[in-house]
Amino acid sequence: MSKLLTLTIDVGNGTLIRDVQLWDMDGEEQRNGKTYQCKVMGTIDMKRLPLWVRKGKEYTCFSHSNSTGSYFRSRLAKRRHADRAVVLELPNEALGHELAVLYRTISHGLLSVKCSALDFSMRQVLDRQLHDAWEVSTEGPRDRSIDAIVARKQRQRTASTIRVSTSMRVAEYKRQFSARLSGCILGALRLRGLEKEPEFHQIYKMTFASAEFAFRRELSESRDPVAFETIQETVETLMKLFTKS
Repeated sequence: MSKLLTLTIDVGNGTLIRDVQLWDMDGEEQRNGKTYQCKVMGTIDMKRLPLWVRKGKEYTCFSHSNSTGSYFRSRLAKRRHADRAVVLELPNEALGHELAVLYRTISHGLLSVKCSALDFSMRQVLDRQLHDAWEVSTEGPRDRSIDAIVARKQRQRTASTIRVSTSMRVAEYKRQFSARLSGCILGALRLRGLEKEPEFHQIYKMTFASAEFAFRRELSESRDPVAFETIQETVETLMKLFTKS
């Protein structure tokens, strides 16, 4: 076995996990593994990966960091995480591709975290083939019009799968916003001594829903993160309205 490289992963909200070592269990020569910076893009269900996405070589993750171990246990070790994968965006030179996944495997009762690059080259080949088929069918004789219809349907299906990465980014944006908003609301309720009051949950839900509505444009565009101070000011305004304090 040989060490390939080490990752430092930005998991969001300014939190980094370090010393994520990728080891080639079949490798014989020790390599001078570099350290690469990468970030979490979201999570996916491995069973729902498009057929044209191929996994690269599988590497085993090791780490001496307690915080890294805690992160993997919270994201991948539970029974409901059997098919979950954490998607990473990393430099192309690290594994030869810009996206990779961290996922779990269980062998002989032992849980391991694995890492594989995602290879999208087949999609590019399919795109070219569909493009060529579309041009031939539209320029060909009338009796080949069925080819044009099939090609168009295939192109539509392929285009829908390309939106997977965009959906992941939007989901991560909304997750981070919801976490900041929830923290602000809970803090405001505690400051007012309402955490043990019967109307606690009702006020929390009303404030959360109203704040989401106030930032509906930002959430729909999913571009620059909403500043913490802006969320806090909105929550305070809503608290004054709902609690008269």
